[in-house]
Amino acid sequence: MQLGFGTSLQAKPIYVKANEGFLWYFVDNDNVIPISEPRITGYLTGLEIRKFESEDFGDRYKLVIKINADRLYAIYSGLDTWFSKSFLVRAKELTEQQLREPISIEVYRSKEKKTVCFCSLYDTRGIRIASSHQWQRDREGKVVDDLNWESLIAFINKQIGIPNEDYQVDPETGEILELML
Repeated sequence: MQLGFGTSLQAKPIYVKANEGFLWYFVDNDNVIPISEPRITGYLTGLEIRKFESEDFGDRYKLVIKINADRLYAIYSGLDTWFSKSFLVRAKELTEQQLREPISIEVYRSKEKKTVCFCSLYDTRGIRIASSHQWQRDREGKVVDDLNWESLIAFINKQIGIPNEDYQVDPETGEILELML
């Protein structure tokens, strides 16, 4: 850590939304700042679900993807969005080693529905390591809507070495036994 003034150590929020001309953005003093680049590269440092209360829409749950790049970022996406679903299904495919190396998360717009975003994951050489081209099912053929998102997040966090009091792991099989979210 450098002495003197520096940027905030708080994660800078990035929001995913298929807008006209851009797919993700920052908010600065209530102004939307579009991000023109389609991908971010860094170390995945954790995943979580956060609850947001809204007078207009009721309770909303967001997937928060924490990634350490040129600074710490927190990518927010609705838990029920295809971006979140495709990210979680694809991140689950990665090995423990791949999850501990820098990855690139690339957001892209659906060809059929212009208001829907998906993502692909790449290694630092630009080789696709996980793709959401079959976003409706995971590797085992299970329909994405039927997945348990909390256990998937706990599994990925365990793979990247994040201690988590929210789950217990079977010491022999490595399987998640109980979630306490």
